[in-house]
Amino acid sequence: MKRVETYCIYSMNEYKKVRKMIHETLVDYFSGDKMLVDLALFEAVKNAMEHGNQGNSNNPIEIKLHFLDHSLIARIEDQGKGSNWQDDLDKNGEGLHLIGQIMDSVVYSKKGNQILMRKWVS
Repeated sequence: MKRVETYCIYSMNEYKKVRKMIHETLVDYFSGDKMLVDLALFEAVKNAMEHGNQGNSNNPIEIKLHFLDHSLIARIEDQGKGSNWQDDLDKNGEGLHLIGQIMDSVVYSKKGNQILMRKWVS
């Protein structure tokens, strides 16, 4: 394992700072796919903020990034009551569809307040 980074944010403005901090690492890992991976992470965080925490800026979003030798594993967790991600995907899940197309694997927690994504370095 190369390194693990954990962030606890309360707003999308705070996530902008996280994006700047991880930018170079994403470029190093994914070069041409950097923007796609960044977009998948952004969508997951935005969904957690808007749908999971329902915009409540008192509840944190935890972002845990495992930069491994040949992949990135990202876990995004909100403090919301959870949801049925399959229903969300069927109804209005453009962001979820996008994440599924970009990342190599995506797993949602049973409660529905956590997403685990993996992207292999090509």
